[in-house]
Amino acid sequence: MKVLLIRPGEAPEVGELNGYNEMSEYVGGCIETVNAYGYKIVCNDEFLLNGSPYNVTIGGVQFFGNIFVCKVGTVNGEPDLVGLDDADIGNPEFVVCFLLCKDYL
Repeated sequence: MKVLLIRPGEAPEVGELNGYNEMSEYVGGCIETVNAYGYKIVCNDEFLLNGSPYNVTIGGVQFFGNIFVCKVGTVNGEPDLVGLDDADIGNPEFVVCFLLCKDYL
């Protein structure tokens, strides 16, 4: 699925993560989701305990380590994480909330 990848010290970039294993590997452990501006931010559920570097503050929440942004949709009749589409990524509000959310090293 198409997601926005946000790593500490790097500019956000659009990428692909498919399946729980890839998502878990990217964030470095079990995943936790946080609602923000109508999207889901997915992070490591132990990010504060495992020494991950500070990444970004979005919607007043500080995130550490790798995170990614996706949305919730329906898969096989059940709510689930789904990918972004071009309309999401091109939406001015999405750009302000996620693409311009920090200064890059």
